[in-house]
Amino acid sequence: MANATTVSLEAYSGTATAVTGDIELTETGITFEDGTVFGFGPLDGTSIMIDGEWRHADIWLSDTPDDPVLSSGNRLCGEGSITFVAVWDDAEDEWDDLPWNDPEDDLVTIAVFTTQDIPEDIGEMCASYVYSFTP
Repeated sequence: MANATTVSLEAYSGTATAVTGDIELTETGITFEDGTVFGFGPLDGTSIMIDGEWRHADIWLSDTPDDPVLSSGNRLCGEGSITFVAVWDDAEDEWDDLPWNDPEDDLVTIAVFTTQDIPEDIGEMCASYVYSFTP
C-alpha cells in the first residue's frame, strides 16, 4: 500500500495495541500489523462532531464494507460491516489538508462506523483506536 502519503503509526491506546497493532495509513486504506488491508473508497466528509465541537476529520467510504478479523482474533468493529472510517489528529485548531499526516501532532484517532449515511458525530462509531507517530 505504498503511495506519497503513507504514514506509519504506532498503536497507542490499549484497544489499538490489543486489536490492530501498528498500522500504515494512506488515502486509500489501512494496512494492519498482521498484513490485513482495509481499503477506502472516495473521501466523503471533512468534519465530525467531537465533544460538541466540529473538528476536521477525513471520512472515507469503505471500499468494500467488511469487519475484518485481525491476527489478535478480534474484529475491527464487532457490530457489523464497517461502512465509514474517520481519521483525525489531536491538533484541535488545525485545518490542514490531511488531518493525520503531521508528525508534530502527537496522536491520531481512527474511528469506524457501520452507519448507512456519512457519520456526523463520534457517538455513532462502533470502535476507535488511537495511534502515535512512529519515531
